[in-house]
Amino acid sequence: MKKTSKSFHLWLKQELELWKQESIISGEQAERIKEKYHLSEIEKKDTAAKLITVISIVGALLIGGGVILFIASNWQTIPKPVKLFIIFATILIVNHAGYYLRYTRGNYPKVGLALIFLGSLLFGAGIWLVAQTYNITSRYHSGVLFWSLGVLPVAWLLGSHSILVLVAALLSFWTVWKSVDISTPNFLYPVLMFSVVLPLCYTQRSRIALFMSLIGLLLWLGFGPCLFYFRESQLLMLIIPCFLVASIFLYSTGLLHSFYEGFMDYQLVYRFLGMLVLFGFIYMVSFKEVVMEMGRLAIMPFPISFWVIFGILILLSFATVGVVFLSRSKIKDISQILNYEIIFIIILLMFPVTLLILHNTIFHSIISNVILLALSIGIIFLGYYEERALFVNIGFIFFGIHFFTRYFDWAYKYFPRSIFFIISGIILILIATFMEKQRRKLLNAIRQQA
Repeated sequence: MKKTSKSFHLWLKQELELWKQESIISGEQAERIKEKYHLSEIEKKDTAAKLITVISIVGALLIGGGVILFIASNWQTIPKPVKLFIIFATILIVNHAGYYLRYTRGNYPKVGLALIFLGSLLFGAGIWLVAQTYNITSRYHSGVLFWSLGVLPVAWLLGSHSILVLVAALLSFWTVWKSVDISTPNFLYPVLMFSVVLPLCYTQRSRIALFMSLIGLLLWLGFGPCLFYFRESQLLMLIIPCFLVASIFLYSTGLLHSFYEGFMDYQLVYRFLGMLVLFGFIYMVSFKEVVMEMGRLAIMPFPISFWVIFGILILLSFATVGVVFLSRSKIKDISQILNYEIIFIIILLMFPVTLLILHNTIFHSIISNVILLALSIGIIFLGYYEERALFVNIGFIFFGIHFFTRYFDWAYKYFPRSIFFIISGIILILIATFMEKQRRKLLNAIRQQA
């Protein structure tokens, strides 16, 4: 039998249920198709593999927690040389056992990987235990850096996605902790991310690690340069335009990834994160009180550092959009919806600029709500045309959050409270029913076109 992909099996399983509901095939025919493609066996294997992985990781975490608690409870009575021996011996034994089970013997790969992950956690615990033993108290956040750098070679040599995700999370936590602790932008963090971690995310094809790394870079921007260089009294006014442009840059980068076969798997990570950040910050601006506060803060002159950071971000965004526009002519059968995406992105890039130069509360309240509505509806149709159920769901979630926020924000002022709650409940139920019906129609249409 010709080898088929996991995504095909998942699609076929969903289609078989739909075909039976629509009486296209009988239950007997559906079972024969399942037998032909071994769907039952594959489902059992996938479920068993996931269950083994979860049980192994939970077991590793419990063992690690128990070892740490046991050592900590008797820590004061143990001599220092014995402490060091226990720490290093535990780390070496756990990692060796994991390597043996996964690579040398090879018949327990899931358990072996869980033990290697446990070894990475114990390495971090060992750093703090050594520091406690020798009363090393300066710069606790440096321990997180040493932890991440210590397990980074393991992620690189063994190609472990879980440890790479741990490294990305530790570095992100480290940069926030250090930036808040000593008020510095921490420029070592982006150097490590762009030179080591992000390339590993691509070579190991780990989208979760890439997503974690991009979140870390956004956190670094907020807790690093923005917090350090911007005036504290103007932070709200200045950080919103920066993150709006950064979100557009992320989404544009995702579009650019979709043009190249080797990078196509990562485009969804950039676009998804760009959507979330963009919606979040425009949602903030949709509140009249926030816009009024921004207008009050805009009276003060902006620091030069803001214009440097904002200028770099907006130049990167326009450059990326320009490359997307020029590259589209090289792609065969390009979707017409890409042209609308490019136009919408350019319009969105104008919005942060208007926040800086035009301080009109009513104008920005109206524009932000229009953009939120267009964004949510646009994502729904984008998901339909690209056959992505994720985008359809995100669009409906965005629409629901926006609609309910504005409804409660505006209608509450004009009704007696008892009547307001009754009408609100009825409207919410009707809207939820309508949205669920439309969502099912779109998802069924996507499945039929798949």
